[in-house]
Amino acid sequence: MAVTKTVSPGRIAEAVAAGQTVFGENRVQEAKTKVASLDGDLAWHMIGHLQKNKAGQAAELFDVVQSLDSPALAEALNRRAGLTGKEMDVLIQVNLGGEESKSGIAPDAVPDLVHNVL
Repeated sequence: MAVTKTVSPGRIAEAVAAGQTVFGENRVQEAKTKVASLDGDLAWHMIGHLQKNKAGQAAELFDVVQSLDSPALAEALNRRAGLTGKEMDVLIQVNLGGEESKSGIAPDAVPDLVHNVL
């Protein structure tokens, strides 16, 4: 995966021309412009923390969310993806260190989240 944080659509187009097809972005607003401006069979991954209020836009833009960290976010993504008939892949972000400044679900809450997502 090529991470496109702060990379212009023109530079990303160069990567596409060279054969790159999977891209990671950490901001919904930046992805919106980039996804709309690039053609091809490309896959976009949300790799940064995703707030629930941006889940709707994320479900429309991304093929994969790599930072699922709450049941509420899972429900919001599922609801919006379902409206468009899209099935979205997710990865669960776990905060192993328990740092409050870091995103991710607590390790002991993972089984419940997995159960809810399935």
